Amino acid sequence: MLVRSFSGGGSVIERFVERGDLWEYFGMEVEIFFDIEKEIERVADTLKRLPWYREQGYTSFHTNLPKQLTEQSNRAEIASAISAEFNEEKYRDYSEHIQKVWSEISQNLIKLKEIADFKLLQKYTIILTKYGSGGSYNSKQGVVIVNINFRSKEQIAGTITHEIIHIGIQHLVDQYKIKHWYKERLVDLICHHYFSDLRKMQDIKEDVSVVDKALEAYFPDIEAITKEIWEISI
Repeated sequence: MLVRSFSGGGSVIERFVERGDLWEYFGMEVEIFFDIEKEIERVADTLKRLPWYREQGYTSFHTNLPKQLTEQSNRAEIASAISAEFNEEKYRDYSEHIQKVWSEISQNLIKLKEIADFKLLQKYTIILTKYGSGGSYNSKQGVVIVNINFRSKEQIAGTITHEIIHIGIQHLVDQYKIKHWYKERLVDLICHHYFSDLRKMQDIKEDVSVVDKALEAYFPDIEAITKEIWEISI
C-alpha cells in the first residue's frame, strides 16, 4: 500500500538536482509503504539471515519475530502468523508522523553534501515493519526499512537518518570491504557529528577504535576514512 508520496518542489526538483544547486530549497521525495506482503518478505528474509545475525552478536531481541516461527518455517506458516497479527493502525500512525517531519529530515540531510563521495539520493522509499532488526536498508534501491516496534515516533527520524547514511556510504563500504561493526561505528560517528540530538551511539562490544582514529584524521573525506580503515585492518 502506497501511503503517500510527496516532495517539497514537485517536478521542478528534478531540474535542480540535475544542475546540482538549490536542492536544499526543495527537499527530497519520499514514499512510505506497509502491507502484509512486505511483512511476509521481511520475516522470511530475517529468518534466512538469522545465522548471520548470530555471528554478529545479535540476539532474538534484536530480530523481533512472531514467536511460533522458526528457521524451518515455510512461507505459508509465515503468512499465517503475520495475518493473525497485522493491524494497520500503528503503521498509519507512524506513516502520518513521518510525513509531518519529512521536510525537516530532508533539510537536515542536505548537510551530508559536505562529505565528498557521499551519495545523497533524490528519492527514498521507507518501508514500515514490526519485525526484524531496528532498521535496515537497500542501498541500490534507496530503501529504508524501519521497525516501528523498536522505535518511538520521536526516535524514528534518527533511525531513518542513520539508514540513509548507510545508503550514502555503502559503495565505499563494499569497495574497501569494511567489517559490519566498523561500518556501524562509522555511520554512528557521522550521524553524531551532524545530528547528535537525533540518535544515541550504539554500544558496540568490539574494538572499533580504528574507525574513530580514521575519522578524526580524514573527516569529511569518507573515501580516505574507509581506505584507512581497510589498510589498518588487513
